[in-house]
Amino acid sequence: MTGDKSGITDYGLRISALYPISVIRNPREPRGFTLMELLVALALFAMTAGVMPDLFLSASRQQARTAAAPRVQGAARLVIETIARTVREGTVDYAAAAPSGTLALRDSEGASVWFDRSDAVCASGAPACIRIGRRDAAGDMEWAPLTGSGIDVRDFDITISPTGDPYTPNADGTYMFNAQPTVTIAFALAATTGRSSDRPSLNVQTTVVSRVYKR
Repeated sequence: MTGDKSGITDYGLRISALYPISVIRNPREPRGFTLMELLVALALFAMTAGVMPDLFLSASRQQARTAAAPRVQGAARLVIETIARTVREGTVDYAAAAPSGTLALRDSEGASVWFDRSDAVCASGAPACIRIGRRDAAGDMEWAPLTGSGIDVRDFDITISPTGDPYTPNADGTYMFNAQPTVTIAFALAATTGRSSDRPSLNVQTTVVSRVYKR
C-alpha cells in the first residue's frame, strides 16, 4: 500500500507536542543522586560510624564479664565446700593460738587445719586469696591457696558461736557452754580482669554447724 502518510506524520507530531521527548524516559535507565540524597546518606553513615565503636566495646566488656563470672562463682563454691566439710566432720580448735581473722579447726583425724585471707602464696594475678594451712610432721604450718588466679578476695570474716570451748569440761565436770559450735563464714570475691567497673563480684555468707558434740 502506498497511501498518503501525512496523517500518520501529523499524528506523530501531535504526540511529540503533547509528550516532549525530553520527558519520556525508560524506567530502567539508571539515574544519579541528588545533592540532598547524598547529604542524607553521609549523615546516616556518620551516625552509624559513631555508634559502632561504642557497641563493639560494650559487647566486648559484656563478653569478658560473662566469661569471668563462672570463675568467681566456682571459687566461692570451692571455699564454702572445703570449709563446710571440715567444720561438719571436725571441731573448732578453741585452744589454737590463731591470729585474728583465722579460722582454726581440727579435722576428723585431729589434725590442725587453718583458713585465712592473705596476700602470700596466692596464685598469679591474685592480690589476695583465701588459703588453707595444715601442720606438717615438724609442727610447721604449710599453706596453699584455696582461690585461684584471676580472683581477688576483698574480705574474709569468721564468726564462731559459742565463743568459749564447749568441748572441755570444767573442774567440777560441768560445761561452760552447752551448744554445738556453729561457724559463720562471710567473704567477698571479685575478678581481677577487665575494667574495675565491669569486674563481676560476689558476696557470700553461710553458717555451718559442727556434727561433733562431746558430752
